Amino acid sequence: MLQRYIRRGTSPITIRVIRFIATAILAAFALSRRTTAQTADAAILGLISDSAGRALSAAAVTAKNTATGVQWTVVTNASGRYAFVQLPLGGPYTVSVRRIGFRAESRSGYLLRLGSRSVVDFILQTVTTELPQVIVE
Repeated sequence: MLQRYIRRGTSPITIRVIRFIATAILAAFALSRRTTAQTADAAILGLISDSAGRALSAAAVTAKNTATGVQWTVVTNASGRYAFVQLPLGGPYTVSVRRIGFRAESRSGYLLRLGSRSVVDFILQTVTTELPQVIVE
């Protein structure tokens, strides 16, 4: 295929050099597409479920860097999973979870290092809340 683009009368050495350069360029392009840049961040991820083992969707999960006071909040998906990606390194981080009908929980002391993935799963206990009686006259 490369031969039709090369003029007739070109030496075989030149053809080999052109093929080598073309192959090197294609290989460099293919390798650059597969490599990922190293980033200076980490992640906290996990699963939220109830005491029966069912995944809890729509639970609010908060990760707070206690050293800086900065916090992030995500909501669990339909399979009860959550993920905080690209969190700044350091910490310590506190992870807390809230959902209506369940007791709120939190855990702390997570230090994030370069590229670390901390898995923090929660099993929430149901709680019943009684509202005070309201009398309408």
